[in-house]
Amino acid sequence: MKRGYKILIVGTIVLIFGISLGSISIISMWISIDSEQRDYTIDKSIIIPDKPFFKLVPSNGNVVVDVVLYHIQPENIPINITIKSEDGTILLDKRAQNQFVHNFYNPKTVGSLHVTITNLGTEPVTISGAIGSSSPDQVEPETVTKGIMEKYAYQIYFGVAGVVFAFAGIIVLIIGVVIFFKDRMKKSL
Repeated sequence: MKRGYKILIVGTIVLIFGISLGSISIISMWISIDSEQRDYTIDKSIIIPDKPFFKLVPSNGNVVVDVVLYHIQPENIPINITIKSEDGTILLDKRAQNQFVHNFYNPKTVGSLHVTITNLGTEPVTISGAIGSSSPDQVEPETVTKGIMEKYAYQIYFGVAGVVFAFAGIIVLIIGVVIFFKDRMKKSL
């Protein structure tokens, strides 16, 4: 087999390996990030008096829970926000009208927090806002970057290695094509 063909085959194998390695690492990181979503957007949800709005918010026992309702229509209808732990302990029980912004540090409860928004009026109410949880150390950018690097180190390293292998495969393919055509030119002369 001619050397141009051999180099093309090696370049193709290295390129496919690099693309596969990078893709697998990025997909595994994407899956693990996606499964950790802890923020829930409420966009113009209608709450009728007999049916409360309910969300589960994961808690690792060291989180700040945020409840932000920036749009409550009609404004004169009161709503009640209750957050309970899995064992039924009430962690927050607040009444609101028009707007509601509240966050509290939850150092003990591990598992899911049950967030319930109840309409206390007699007619439907439309709400918009967000419910979520975050670790207190996520405020500092350096801490967030360090946490991401520690948590996803293998995926990031393998992703970078995949890109390097893919570029090396492309370079070897280019060299193989040049050698292939050079050999053909020699043969035709």
